[in-house]
Amino acid sequence: MSGVKTRLACCVLALLLLLMPVACQDTDPPESGSSAAQESDPVGDSTGQSEPAEIEIVLPEEIGYTYPALQEDLAALADAYGELFSYQSIGKSVDGREIYACTVGNPEAEKKIMISGGIHGREYLSSLVVMMQIEHYLANAQTGSFGGLSYADMLQEYTFCVLPMINPDGVMLALCGIESVQTPAVRETLEEIFADNTKDGLTNAEDINDYFAYNWKSNANGVDLNRNFALSTWSKVHTGILSPCFRNYKGPSPASEPETQAVSSYVQSLGKIEGILAFHTAGQVVYWDCGVSGSVREQTYNLAQEICEHTGYKFIYDKHLDASLNDWMTLDLGVPTVTIELGNVVYPMPVSELDEAWEQSRELWVVAAQFFG
Repeated sequence: MSGVKTRLACCVLALLLLLMPVACQDTDPPESGSSAAQESDPVGDSTGQSEPAEIEIVLPEEIGYTYPALQEDLAALADAYGELFSYQSIGKSVDGREIYACTVGNPEAEKKIMISGGIHGREYLSSLVVMMQIEHYLANAQTGSFGGLSYADMLQEYTFCVLPMINPDGVMLALCGIESVQTPAVRETLEEIFADNTKDGLTNAEDINDYFAYNWKSNANGVDLNRNFALSTWSKVHTGILSPCFRNYKGPSPASEPETQAVSSYVQSLGKIEGILAFHTAGQVVYWDCGVSGSVREQTYNLAQEICEHTGYKFIYDKHLDASLNDWMTLDLGVPTVTIELGNVVYPMPVSELDEAWEQSRELWVVAAQFFG
C-alpha cells in the first residue's frame, strides 16, 4: 500500500528497540482519501480458509502502536480502498486528539457489527490488531474467504463500524510518557494524579513515565473510560477507586468524559447493531455476561462460545457490573457484546505475543458475520 510501511517484519526487531528513542510526536490529522479499492492476489488453501496477504499495518518503528501511526494508516487505507473504507472524527479527547470511527464494507448495508479497541491506554496492541484486521479484509476483499463465507459477500452484507483507538491520550501516555501531553493544564493534572497515587500507595513507581508505561489504563483525566458509560444503574457500580487514578476510577458522573460522550453519541447514531466485539489485552479469555437476560443473553452466550471455539480462549462468565462500553450496550441498548482479551496475562501485552494474537483473532469478523447471518 502506498504511503504505509510494511511493519510486520518489525515484530522480531521490536524488542531490540527498547533502548532506542521512541518517535511519539503527534501529527496533524490527515485528510481521508478516496480512490478505488485495490485487489490483492488470490489467497486460500485446500480447506477454503484464507491465508493472510502481506500485512502492512502492524508495527511502527517504535514499540507499540501510537496515535500518529494510527493517523498515517487511516489516511493510507482511505487512499487505497476508498470504495470499501472511510473514516471520520467523532470527537476529541481530553488532550485534544481526534477519536476516529471507521466504516468498512457496504455503508448502505442494513446489518452493522461494531468493533472496538484501544479503550485502555496500556492495551495499545488491541488497536494494532484491529487495524490489522481492517487491512486484511480490505486487501483480500475480492479473493478471501473463511468457513465458506467470502469476504466479498461479508463486506456487501455488513457495515463494520470500527473504533480502533477510543483512548488516544491513554495510549500515548502508556507509550510515550508525560512528554506526549499537549496541554499544560492536562500535564499538571496528570502530575497531581501521580503524586496522589504515590502518596496513597496505589503505585510504587518512582518515575512518572514508568508509572504510565506499566499501569496506565485511564484517559488524561485519570478516568477509566471502560467504567464511565452512562449505565442506567451507574450509581450502583463500585470499583474501589474514588478519585482519579491509572485504573478503575469511574469518574465524577456518568459519561463525564469527552471520549465516552463521543462514543455514546456515535453508537446511538448507528441505529440497530447486531453485536460488538470489544478487543482488549490480556489473558486469552472471552467475557460474555454482565447480568443480561432473555434473548440477548442467549445470543451473547452463543456468540462467545463461537469465539472461544475459534480462538481456543477460555470462556468466562462475568456478571460484575462496571459501567463498561459492553455493559451499557448490552444492558441498556440490548446489543449482544463480547470482550476478547488478547495475549497472556502480562501487562502491557509483549510485542512477542502479537503474532499469536493475530492468528487467533484474524477471522473473528467472519465468525461474527456468520453467527449473525
